[in-house]
Parts: sequence; C-alpha cells; structure tokens
Amino acid sequence: MTIEITDINDYFRECHYGGKMRPLIGNECARTLISLVYPIKRENMLVRGDSGVGKTVMVDGMANLLFGDTVFDDDHPNVVYATGASGKGLLNDTTLAKWNDARFFIVPELQYMLKQENTTNEDILKTISEGKAYVYSRTVMRGQDSDVKKFRLKPLACLFTIATENKHQIGDEMARRMFTIQMDSNRALNELIHETKAELRMMPRSEIYRGGTTKMLEIRHHMEDCMNFSGTDPSFSVPIYNPCAMSMQALIPKEFTVSNSVIDYFLDVPEAIATFYHKEREDLYDGNIFCTPADNWMAWELAGRSIMYASLHVNDIGRELLEIIPVKHGGGGGLGDYVDEDDTWCGGLRREEDYGIEIDEIADSLKERGMSKKKTYIATSLMNLVSAGYVSTNPKGTRFYKTQDHGSLFSDGAQWEIIVEQAKAHMYDRFPQYADDYVDRFCADPVAPFRVETIGDRLSKGTVQKIEPYRHHIIDTIDNRIKQKQDEMDSVRRRLDI
Repeated sequence: MTIEITDINDYFRECHYGGKMRPLIGNECARTLISLVYPIKRENMLVRGDSGVGKTVMVDGMANLLFGDTVFDDDHPNVVYATGASGKGLLNDTTLAKWNDARFFIVPELQYMLKQENTTNEDILKTISEGKAYVYSRTVMRGQDSDVKKFRLKPLACLFTIATENKHQIGDEMARRMFTIQMDSNRALNELIHETKAELRMMPRSEIYRGGTTKMLEIRHHMEDCMNFSGTDPSFSVPIYNPCAMSMQALIPKEFTVSNSVIDYFLDVPEAIATFYHKEREDLYDGNIFCTPADNWMAWELAGRSIMYASLHVNDIGRELLEIIPVKHGGGGGLGDYVDEDDTWCGGLRREEDYGIEIDEIADSLKERGMSKKKTYIATSLMNLVSAGYVSTNPKGTRFYKTQDHGSLFSDGAQWEIIVEQAKAHMYDRFPQYADDYVDRFCADPVAPFRVETIGDRLSKGTVQKIEPYRHHIIDTIDNRIKQKQDEMDSVRRRLDI
C-alpha cells in the first residue's frame, strides 16, 4: 500500500497512545516538518510555541509513530528520551548505557532541564547540538578502590521543545545550530481545538480511529525504510540532487549571517520529501534521486515561514509587531511626523519621548487580532526587533517605533513557472542523459506544483475540512475587528467635528 504524507497528518488527528486520545489540531506544517526532516535528515530541531499549544503532544506523537510507546520508558535502543522534569540529569547510568548506540535524542519541555542548577546538562546539550562529542571524566568505584574513567558521548540528532514565554531559553549560538519551528497559537485555533475535542467525546471510536493500529504500523514501516535509505549518516547516503536548489535559495533573505546556517535547513526539506517518495523514483535514473519542482513547492509551503523568520531574526509574533508598530516619518518632531500605516496622526505627538506605541497598546492590538500574549513575552520579542535594527525606542525605552516600513521583508511569492524552467535548463546542462524523462515526468505542467502536490492538496483527504473553516474564521475575525475599529474612529471624528 502506498503511504502518502497526508497519512502522517491523519495519524496526528487520530493520535492515541498510553490508552488516551491525544489528537493534535492545527499546525499541520509543523507536525509534517518534524516527522520528515528530523528522522530522515537527522537535523537538529527546536519546536517553539506557547504553553498548551501542543508542542509536547506533537513531539511525543511523532516519537510514538516512528518508534512505538516503548520510547517513553526510554526503552528504545535508537532513542534517548529525556524528560526535562527529571532531576537525574543526563549523565545517569541508564542514559550512559545506551547513548552511543542510539541515533536520536528527544527532550520535550527543555526549559525544565535548563532551569536545573546542574550546568552539565546545558554543556552536553550545547556540545552535541554542535555535532561534537561530549567528553568527560567520572570516578568509578572498583570495590574499595576508585578509578577515574573517561567517557565520550557521540553527537545525536536532537529534537527539543521549549515554551516561548519561559525565561529559561537556549542561547543564540545553540539556536543557530537548530532548525527552529514556530507553532501557531491564536484565538481562532483555540476555538477549533475546543470544538474538535468536544466533538471527539461525542463520536463513536470507530469513526475517530479510521486508520487504526494497522495504518500506524504501515506508516512506521515506511518511515523506517526512509531512515535506512538515508543511512546512519545522511550526508554520505544515496545521492539526492535538487535541480531547483539555486532558485530556492534566492527566496531566503540574506540580511543576517544566520541565513548561512538556515539555508542548509531549508534545502534539507525537499530532499527529505524526495526521500519519502524514494521507492517511486530510485529505479528511474540509475539509483540517483532527483527532487522535483513539486517537492520544492511543498518544502516552501511547509517550511517557508519558519525559514523566513529565522533568517530575519524574527519570532512567531515578529511580523504582527512590525505591522502594529507605527513608522516615524521625518525627524523634526513636529505634529504628524509620527503616522500609522494609514497616514493618520497618532495622537498628535510632538516630543521625541512621546514617539511610538507602548507595550499595553501593542498587547491590545495583538488581542484584537486574536493573539493574546503575556507582556513579558511581548517585551522580549520587541527587544529582539530592536537588536535586529527593525525597531527603535524613545529615550526612556517605553515606546517603540519604526523608521521605515519592513513589509517587503516578508514577501513569500515565488515565480514557480520560472523555477520550473530553471530546473529544466539545469537537467539538460548537468544530467542530459536523464533530462528528457525528468522534464516529461515532472515539468510538463509548470503549474502542477500548486494544483497537484501542495501540502493543502495532499491534506484534502484528511484535515483540510477542518483547516479551511479555521482559516476563514481568522480572516473574518480580523476583518470584523478592523471594521469595528474604523467605526470607532469615525464616531470619534464625528464627535470632535473633524
């Protein structure tokens, strides 16, 4: 039976382990991404999101799908599963006994491990995330005698989750070595989660678990085959070529040097997708695997937002903050120098210390967009924007403003017809022996990527009926909020006779 990527999403929607229903609603791109890139490419990954958004459910669900529920007892030979709440640290006898035979290292709720006084944990995490072995000495008792023995922990593929609002965070240097995935959270998604969970309590189990254990085992077997196809080190496995790579790199912002790391994470995504479908392709071109334009299109749909934000030093609410924070035009400090995106006066502010918008106002604006956030997290996000140079503050540091509009930074458009033509040209130039078949098979219709193999299309058999009302609900909510604000402003203008 052919396994599709949509089957992974169906599994998450029907997810149950430990005798309990644990469905994951929303964040389809995030759950697909970690299920493909982490096991197939062995890429270090960090999942960020608000508390309660489903980070642990997503990571545990993926672990259960790929390795079975023995992973939660740290009883799977290929996986070191360390609960952040454990006070034993990472250098306990159980972990040491299996570390060098394992391939994967999973820590849900990393913040609990970071807040422990034992700094050894953080040293180990940082070292192995850099792809280096962690070497340390330990005293070993031999009867009445003691001996100092040196141990070496090989680097493993890391998968961590961390709550965005927690004060214990990993450093920038460690974060740069991880493919960071932001999970969405907003009021509309919360409403969908509540409704879906309530609906599950009303439905017969036969309707909930349509795939069942048999389907889960089929997916697991397929993913095991993909992991074995990648080999123990994906860097030296069966060659996978991406004729669209040069075109795709052009989509990544290059303002900051962090993009030099991020580009590798992004180019891993189409290769992971091609590996997922390797059985359909490995006999086509003498054992060589080629990414298709559709693979790259799906990769952009899955990872484009996370990659864009990581390259720009922007977190999950960074784009919204830059939309909310007004632009300061001019520099004379006169009336009207400070305007919002509609070119209307922002309170007639005259003094430089009064320029900008305060955190309370920003929090209210986010709430109107259905994105309630703690002020401490908003403050941290604002400081990141200030550090990156997108936002400035008044002398007191209490108000925030932009000196230019940054809307063009987030352009997510791609001219796919051109990308397809460039892929054709590359194949004829570098792989002429395969070019005719590749072009006929994968490039005949330049709009095929969005019509045939987008993630939305692949999800159409499963969760798309839930996703679409959710998306429309968000749009309707924002439109209603905007209209409500416009009506309020009109009312104020009428009262002031403006």
